[in-house]
Amino acid sequence: MSFKKVPIQDEFPFQLNVKSRITAAALAELSPAKGDRYILTDGANINKIGTYNGSTWDYLVSLEGWICWINDENLYYKFDGTNWSIDIGATGTTGAQGTTGAVGTTGAIGTTGAIGTTGPVGVIYNLAFVNGDLSSGILTVSHNLGQQYPVIVISDNNNKQILPDEITFLNTNSLTIDLTSYGTISGTWHVAVANGGPQGTTGITGTTGAVGTTGAIGTTGAIGTTGAVGTTGPSGQGYILAFTNGDLAAGILTVTHNLNNQYNQVQVFDNNNKQIIPDEITLSSTTQCLIDLSSYGTISGTWHVAVANFSNN
Repeated sequence: MSFKKVPIQDEFPFQLNVKSRITAAALAELSPAKGDRYILTDGANINKIGTYNGSTWDYLVSLEGWICWINDENLYYKFDGTNWSIDIGATGTTGAQGTTGAVGTTGAIGTTGAIGTTGPVGVIYNLAFVNGDLSSGILTVSHNLGQQYPVIVISDNNNKQILPDEITFLNTNSLTIDLTSYGTISGTWHVAVANGGPQGTTGITGTTGAVGTTGAIGTTGAIGTTGAVGTTGPSGQGYILAFTNGDLAAGILTVTHNLNNQYNQVQVFDNNNKQIIPDEITLSSTTQCLIDLSSYGTISGTWHVAVANFSNN
């Protein structure tokens, strides 16, 4: 069996937002400020992210799987290796067709199917904070996501991911982050909280009822019935497992998540709801990973592991 190490990336350029998607001709007519970013939609730099350095434009080649917030659209976009497209959950199924109007001179058109119900609330919470938001080095985050063990990513004012001293998950809607060892922080830092992929989008509108046939009698046919409501789009992918010492084999926990993605985000929390760093995580397949907790000896109480798939949203 081959074992793979978990890579740690200290820069996340794909988390930077851009002002807009824009053509090369429109970009040339701008009067940009230093640091302005745009996604090019045509020309030699199509799909690249252009950043103005104060005198010229620098172009960053987009990589498959990058996710980017578009300011003027208020939407997340994802790059699939060929094109940027809106990053959404699957759409609801089409509402059933309205019944045919009764026979008349011309049957009336059936009414439009009702709109599908809205998918659940989105699952990503972003917070910008400065040193004044800390209390004795502790930042309190009220994310209101309704989940106690979400995935946490913290970035400093240089857009580099940092590892906090400690994270305590207070309840399903709030947590605290200990940054005491960093002293007085400079500039604006960010924390992102996610409990899996984004939820399903609104179901699409049902189709229009068919037109009634022409009849011999002069009266108008009755209106067709309303199409059925479209179903709600599915939720994004995530997996949470509660485990005890009896679930370990020689200090190793086997997690079968069935998320159909090998390189997921994995986080482990002890019985005090504090995040811990395991000895090693092996992403063994698209449905399973192995977590080495040998150095922790016999663990007490109930621990948790959260696995989040960000690539299939």
